[in-house]
Amino acid sequence: DWILTQIYHNFAKAFLSLFYTQTDINGILQRGSMFVLSRDQFLNLTDGISGESMIDLGAGDGLPTLSMVDSFQTVYATEASVPMRNLLKSRKIQVVEVDAWTKEGPFD
Repeated sequence: DWILTQIYHNFAKAFLSLFYTQTDINGILQRGSMFVLSRDQFLNLTDGISGESMIDLGAGDGLPTLSMVDSFQTVYATEASVPMRNLLKSRKIQVVEVDAWTKEGPFD
């Protein structure tokens, strides 16, 4: 089963690369996610910090951001890739324009 999935992604990536950037392709195929830190690691590193709002600049698909969401009332993110922006919105992260994020602050 995994080999068929890998073959599908390779063919899809080759075709989509004619029209999209690598970041857009990762967003469309929902691949390329990063693991940066878990919720427990975030809490340990920040001594359980919480606040009103935070921003993730260049958030990609937002999976790393999700480990911090519960510590803030409002979570913002910037992202240039439209497919990645759609993934962020589906994860209830407020997307702001890359060149306008300073208007949303201040951030904690």
